[in-house]
Amino acid sequence: METDLQLAQRAAMTGAAVALPHFEALAELSREVKADGSVVTAADRAVESAVRDVLTAARPSDAILGEEEGQTGSAGRRWIIDPIDGTALFVAGDNRWLILIALEVDGEVTTAVAAHPAQGSVWWATRGGGAFEGRFVGGRVVAETPVRVTTNGDTGDPPYSGSATPMSTPMATPTATATPTATATGTVTATAPPTAPAPQVAAIKLIREPGTIPTDSPLTDISEKSGVVAGSRLGVVPEEWNRDLVAPLKRLTPALPWPIHPALMVARGDLDLAVQTGGQIWDFAATSLIVREAGGSYSGINGRLEPGPGASVYARSDALRLAALDVVSGSLLSP
Repeated sequence: METDLQLAQRAAMTGAAVALPHFEALAELSREVKADGSVVTAADRAVESAVRDVLTAARPSDAILGEEEGQTGSAGRRWIIDPIDGTALFVAGDNRWLILIALEVDGEVTTAVAAHPAQGSVWWATRGGGAFEGRFVGGRVVAETPVRVTTNGDTGDPPYSGSATPMSTPMATPTATATPTATATGTVTATAPPTAPAPQVAAIKLIREPGTIPTDSPLTDISEKSGVVAGSRLGVVPEEWNRDLVAPLKRLTPALPWPIHPALMVARGDLDLAVQTGGQIWDFAATSLIVREAGGSYSGINGRLEPGPGASVYARSDALRLAALDVVSGSLLSP
């Protein structure tokens, strides 16, 4: 029988085969605006339906939570799906959108897959099994490569001996060209390119009710915290949301272009810090595990360690993540 990871990868490839023809014919794609102001398309719904069919056939007793169809079933095992993460990018012809699939077991994310179908790349992790990057070619995942965050020696960096994974994708403005194609058999083909346990993270005391920003960290002075953040390679997504939230960080270090999702760039060592300025559990479930299994750190902007609604922070280390939270908090709380 397929492992949960193999199933998640197969479901992602199935979703990619459904999504890519829509991406290649955007002029014909129906779309609408949801109550929260976000865009939804026929592609979002078709991809989620296809992914659900794969998961249900293989694991009929598991629950499934998807962005478009909500939750079905009730069980200790729950699949979490974002069929097209970055629909605004998708409809603009920008190839940085993703398919995100995660498995949560008794409240803990244990398996994660994040695919950039229009770029032919796929990322995955299992709890305690490390994080990896590969390619979709001919309906298979190939070129499996371990990924690891950069370590710069700041307090709280996870132990790691060896060099960081070099950047293999140029940090330039991405193009909207989709190189992979969906074949008649439903597989995805892309042109050629383009184990470490999760760190233990101490709980953070919140300064107000849940949903506010914490100020406690191992660093004692805001200037010291600013110094940790200054010069970090920062990515922000979505860039147009919640500008006030990320402004204190951008005053210390510029936000860089991101050819792939910034959280994945943190996992691969191409960025030190990433802020996702809003979202729901399906936006963070897969990427949070991938970053942690790459040796990095993740939390909500309120310090919550498990994925959930709101903004989130990914970093190469606990110390950098906590410093970033404190910089944001100090700026918002100052008179």
